[in-house]
Formats: sequence, C-alpha cells, structure tokens
Amino acid sequence: FIVIMYFWNNVGLLKYDGSEWRTIYVKKNKVVRSLAIGKYSIVYVGASNDIGYISPDKNKILTYISLFDKIDTAYRNFTNVWRTYCQENNVFFATRDAIYRWNGKNIKVFAPEGSFFARCFFANNLILVKDMGKNLKVIKNDSIFELPNSYKLFNMQLSADRKSTRLNSSHGKLT
Repeated sequence: FIVIMYFWNNVGLLKYDGSEWRTIYVKKNKVVRSLAIGKYSIVYVGASNDIGYISPDKNKILTYISLFDKIDTAYRNFTNVWRTYCQENNVFFATRDAIYRWNGKNIKVFAPEGSFFARCFFANNLILVKDMGKNLKVIKNDSIFELPNSYKLFNMQLSADRKSTRLNSSHGKLT
C-alpha cells in the first residue's frame, strides 16, 4: 500500500509517496506555516499572507489554489497563518489578525475584539481562541462567543490535542 505524507517548509509544501519527493509551490513563493487534511483528503494550506488548498489541475498534477481573492479586501492584510483546522464542512485558518473560515464557497472573517488573537485551539470539534485583552472565545456557526468566567484561564499557557476533548493548561488538564 502507498502512504502519502505532507510536510512544509520555507519553500512550499512537500509531498512524499514513499519513494519520491515533490515540491508544491504556493502563490508567489509564500512560506507555508500550517496545513490540515480535510474532507475528501483535501490538503488545506496556511501560509504567510495567503490561504488555500491543493488540488489536481487538468493534467492531474497537484497544484496550489489560493483563496486570497475570496477574502473581503478589508481583511487581506495579515501575516502568518499559524494554525489550520478542519471541522466538518469548514476549514479555519488562524492568524493573529483574524480567523478565516472557508465553507467551500465563501470566507467568513472573525476579527478580534481585543488587540489580537493570541492563540487558537481545536478541541472536542470546537474552535477556541484567546482574544487578547478579552476572555476565551468559541466559534460556533457564524458567531464568536465569549466563554463565561474564562478570564480565570486567560493567563495560563493553554494547549489542546486535535483529537482531545480536553484543553490543557500549564497547571493540569481542564475538562
């Protein structure tokens, strides 16, 4: 059987099929920062000032497809996409400046209420985000909600495993 592995670096996305390496370049040689594999094994890519996915072209060669032009012009000025998460029929691309949700047709932008998004997590099929200067928030459907009493967690180092139902802190696990 064939195992396909994807890696990323400052050059682009690297695909390894067990015997050969192939580089898939992103738009204007942007640096790839994150990736996630979604429904139908589509590879989604978060890069420096770009988001997109990998798809075969008419010659069946994997090519990078940018979604940048689908972003509202007011939200196109962002830097690195440090986290990319797939959730059911949605893909989330997280930056400090905003979180971009792609539903296969449109991009919805979630902007921070505070100065910036400090960190984004995916746990128990939820997108959680630390909004700097505000409480921990959760994205659900087309809205972003503040979690009640989450200010108690704000100064803790938080992390989450993609498959976990727990949010971890520097002080132990939170359920």
